Amino acid sequence: MSLQRFSYEERPDLAERMEGADQGAFPEFLLHDDIWNEAWPRLITDFAPFQYVLYDADRDAVIGAANAVPVRWDGTLGDLPAGTHDALQRALADHDAGAEPNTVCGVQAIATPEARGTGLSQAFVEAAPLRAQELGMEHSITPLRLLLKERYPITPIAEYIQWKGTDGSPFDPWLRVWERAGAERLEVCHDSLVIEGSVSEWEDWTGIDFPVSGSYVITGGQVLLEIDRDRDRGRYSEPHLWIKLRVD
Repeated sequence: MSLQRFSYEERPDLAERMEGADQGAFPEFLLHDDIWNEAWPRLITDFAPFQYVLYDADRDAVIGAANAVPVRWDGTLGDLPAGTHDALQRALADHDAGAEPNTVCGVQAIATPEARGTGLSQAFVEAAPLRAQELGMEHSITPLRLLLKERYPITPIAEYIQWKGTDGSPFDPWLRVWERAGAERLEVCHDSLVIEGSVSEWEDWTGIDFPVSGSYVITGGQVLLEIDRDRDRGRYSEPHLWIKLRVD
């Protein structure tokens, strides 16, 4: 495999080939994230240099893509965005206000179906500080969505991130890859990604009936879904872990 990296600005033709590649990568309910869906077109038009594809030249195949936004961050915990949604909204607000960004904030990394499980995670992690350096940014941060947290939705994230494997490394494989690359843990962001909808919408998205108000385990959910039938609302609030990679 001859792996190359191109920004959406450099190779928009390759970026177009990633359309639909996220099929099956996320549970259905995440596809109804209003904040993400509203921000996405502007990631392409306003922040094209911050999006990139991984291209296998040997097979003429696009096998992955990573998405990020530029933000202004003073390097302190107190100035971190509140999570993924806040990072998206801050990036757009900073851009509209003409603020000079100094930080690349990763928001998504996807492998195509045929490339999943082939070790692309290392390529994504290695590219993060390189992209920040190429773009003249001081910091590279990510609100990390932990890979296996969905298997333990009732375990608090603060407890989950302390779990260790038999070799003493982080239990979660995605966190393990980042930390082996030198990532520093910053803090948990508890309302990083919040999705709300009517009870019927959540029943459609999950294929589950919610006959009474309460907390429910849902397929692909990293935390419990909270259903309030009196208000006809379902609320899913997913926590992530802020991490930082050194930019030389």
